[in-house]
Amino acid sequence: MTIGYAYLEYLRRGHFRHRTLEPAHMCWGKKRSMNTNSTRSGASPVRYYPVTLNGEIIGYLYATQDDDWASFVRRMESAHDTFRAAVEWSRRLDQAGNYGFSPLQALRHWVGKPEHPTAGGIAAGAQEQRASGNAALARLANPPRGEDTPTETEVSEGLAYSGEGWDVQQGYDFLSAGPVRWLPITRRGEVLGYLWASETDYAADYIDRTEAGTAGLDAGEPWVSRLDQAAAEGLAPLQALRRWVGEPEDPVAGGIAAGAVEQEAPSVEFVQRLASGES
Repeated sequence: MTIGYAYLEYLRRGHFRHRTLEPAHMCWGKKRSMNTNSTRSGASPVRYYPVTLNGEIIGYLYATQDDDWASFVRRMESAHDTFRAAVEWSRRLDQAGNYGFSPLQALRHWVGKPEHPTAGGIAAGAQEQRASGNAALARLANPPRGEDTPTETEVSEGLAYSGEGWDVQQGYDFLSAGPVRWLPITRRGEVLGYLWASETDYAADYIDRTEAGTAGLDAGEPWVSRLDQAAAEGLAPLQALRRWVGEPEDPVAGGIAAGAVEQEAPSVEFVQRLASGES
C-alpha cells in the first residue's frame, strides 16, 4: 500500500548512498510502476505550498497543474531532519492516492492541518503558488552554490510515479480528529514504533519511533500491509489494533507483546510526539 517505507528501502539499496543526499521526488503510486521520463518529470507547471516546521521552511509540497502526479522536495540546508520529513510526505501522498484523492486534492488536503513533529505542515494561511516545473522548485529549495535563488528555472531529473489509471485501494484512513488507542511495537525489547487506531473514525496506522532509526522505518511496510489485510477482512480499526497482540515477533516488523498495555491518547498528534521523543 505505501511507497514511503518501500521507497526508503529503494534509496538505501543503492540509488542514494547517504542520508544527506537529496531523496528527490517521492511521488504518487500507480501499481509501483516508476516513470523516469525526464521531460514529464521536469517540464510540467506545478502548484505548491511551503512546508514549515517550527517556523522554518523545510521543503515544498507540490502537484502538477494538469493534476496527474504530486511530490515533496526537501531543503538540504534545514536544521531539521528533512530526510524523515520526505519519507513521511511520501507515505501521505501514497495513501492519499490509495484513498482516491487526485494529486491537487492531496496537495490542498493538508493546508491548516496540525503540524507533524517531523514532517511539519502547511500553515492555514499559506497561499498556493505556481512554478514552471518541479525543477524550479528543486532549485528554490536547494539553489546551486554561488548562484542566487531562482524563481523560475529548470530542475534536475527526478523519479516519479505516474498518477494515470489509479489503482484505488480501500483501507483505513491515516488521519483522525478524535481520541485514539495505541500499542507499542517491539522487537527483542526495543520499541520500533506504535500502532494506533481511532475510537471514532475509520482510521489506523503505524508510526515509527525516531530513536529506532531504520529498524523502525523498516517495520512500517509490514504493519501497513497488515492493516490493509485487516481492513479487507472487514475488521474495525480497534479490532485490527488488537489482532496481533501476543503473536510471535516478526524478524522485521517485530510484534505486540502479550502483556502490552493498550493506552488511550487524545489525538494522533500525541502518539506522533511520543514517537519523536517529545512526550
